[in-house]
Amino acid sequence: MPVLHNMNDGKVTREQFASLLTGKVVFIGVGNTLRGDDAAGPALVAALSGKIPAVCLEAGTTPENYIGVVLRETPDVVVIVDVVHTGQPPGSCDLLNGDEIGDTGLSTHMLSPRLFIDCLKQETPVAIYLLAIQPEHLTFGAEMSLAVREALAQLEGAIIGAMNPPNGPAIQ
Repeated sequence: MPVLHNMNDGKVTREQFASLLTGKVVFIGVGNTLRGDDAAGPALVAALSGKIPAVCLEAGTTPENYIGVVLRETPDVVVIVDVVHTGQPPGSCDLLNGDEIGDTGLSTHMLSPRLFIDCLKQETPVAIYLLAIQPEHLTFGAEMSLAVREALAQLEGAIIGAMNPPNGPAIQ
């Protein structure tokens, strides 16, 4: 799976996001909040909500139910946040170009990211990215691992910094 931005040994910077998060942005958090690190997508989107000039949707395990909502927003950029088995250390993050994501079984959900992206692309010429976070565990009833919680805190800071620059207006 080609990586658009390998996040510097699993870390991201504000600059990496600033170049991509332009125009109207929609974040979609995908994951099961009852399965340990699988809660990362919804947790990051919840943390960003109200702190950035973007639409933040917590889609749980059914992102396909939000296709209409996303389309009504007429976004320029969609960022899907999900845990993905990348084979990297837990908490590592990659930002993948939606056009280059294959039909691999890397996702932890029934609907592959590729199918969801294809559904969106059929309706609108939006730029789509998958913010992939490597889980440590997906244990039912467990809390998120320390590695993933630390990654989420770092991602939150980088995204907020990118979308709310200190020396200029927020990206709209």
